[in-house]
This record gives sequence, C-alpha cells and structure tokens, in this order.
Amino acid sequence: MVYEMLVGLHVTNDEMYQAYREKMTPILIECGGGFGYDFRIFEILKSQTDGEINRRPVARAAQRVPEVKD
Repeated sequence: MVYEMLVGLHVTNDEMYQAYREKMTPILIECGGGFGYDFRIFEILKSQTDGEINRRPVARAAQRVPEVKD
C-alpha cells in the first residue's frame, strides 16, 4: 500500500523549506517514497482553514514514515 500526504503550507523562507525537503527526502526514500509534487499556490478558491497557504507538497511512501520522538 502506498501512502500519500497532501499538505497545505505557508512557506515564508524558501531556503529553509528547501533544506527541510533535502533532509526529509532520504527518510521518504527509506520508506519507498519521496516528494511526488510541490506546488506554489497563488490563488485559493476554497479552503478549510483560516491559515495562509502558499505551497502544496505531496509526499508519498510505500510504508508509514516512523514517528520521530524527541
């Protein structure tokens, strides 16, 4: 089974977001996945949140990504 997670983000620092993606990619690859899509959003026609959204990444994995504990 493949899991996909579609997320709405408000990215304020593209460089930090890119660093996050680079660090997450090996974890997703380890789980048989990766980032499938990453959209920049310029106009939102309907939303289920009051928060701002300007990015819409889609991450996928063949198995659930293990929970990270501090």
